[in-house]
Parts: sequence; structure tokens; C-alpha cells
Amino acid sequence: MADTRAYDKPLEVEVVDGEVVVRATDGPMGISLTPDAAAATAQELARAADLAADHASQTGAFRD
Repeated sequence: MADTRAYDKPLEVEVVDGEVVVRATDGPMGISLTPDAAAATAQELARAADLAADHASQTGAFRD
């Protein structure tokens, strides 16, 4: 498995002026979403996380 340098910490989420703002806790990454876009993204993230976890468990892959 290639090292993707995936971010391994949860992101911070807050509401600012009616928008959902997602930020990295220790980096320059940030994004602002409308409430509808944030809700749809949350569903897609959950789906992708389930698929990724299932794939990792099937391959026996893990990273430390």
C-alpha cells in the first residue's frame, strides 16, 4: 500500500455566520460549506469511511 500521508486527526468543525467551517487542527487546511452541502458531505464521508475501513480489514493493511 502506498503511503498517502493521510491526515490521521479529526478535523475541527464550527458554525460561523451560518456556514459550517471545517479546519485542520494544526495546518492550513480549511473549507466553508453551506448547511445543505455540509450535511451531504457528512453522509459521503461516513459512506467513504465505511468503505475504506472495510477495504483495510479485507487486505489486512494497517499503518502505524
